[in-house]
Amino acid sequence: AVILHGLKETKTVTTLQLQHNRFGPDGCHSLVSFLERNDSIHTLDLSSNTGIGAAGMRHFSRSSFGCLTSVNLSKCNLGNAGVAHLCEGLVQNHTIATLMLAHNGIGDRGARRLGDAIAHHPGLRDVVLKWNLIRNEGACAIARALRDPRVDVECLDLSYNAIGGGTGESNSALEFSQ
Repeated sequence: AVILHGLKETKTVTTLQLQHNRFGPDGCHSLVSFLERNDSIHTLDLSSNTGIGAAGMRHFSRSSFGCLTSVNLSKCNLGNAGVAHLCEGLVQNHTIATLMLAHNGIGDRGARRLGDAIAHHPGLRDVVLKWNLIRNEGACAIARALRDPRVDVECLDLSYNAIGGGTGESNSALEFSQ
């Protein structure tokens, strides 16, 4: 991406807002390379780059995310496969404190992967998963991760998913004591 080439030598830019653009897999490849060589960017907003998808997130699976502390990937069509790639990279990173993944079509499978990643990422404080497809099973996986004493998540936003409803076992997402 042309903008990344122009920012290559700067150390004053700490926030990179690239929302509502046309980033896709090739742009993600360039971005990952840039972030690995840049220690001044701490906030990255790629929200509403719908072309990123799982193919773009594949590049982040091998990335340490540089020095990022806040990442917004909302409305990037990640789905469960994209979240799986993201989680591979998160295991290598311990600087990200805020992760926003709203409106990505993430279901229970993706939520389970996120639960595993959260358990291995002690610095994560805020996780935004609103407007996804997470049901009770996925919510339970995340709740289990939050019980790990190494996890310090302070804000978990699961608004507008499909959690709850039903009776008995199907409502187990609402019971954190299991």
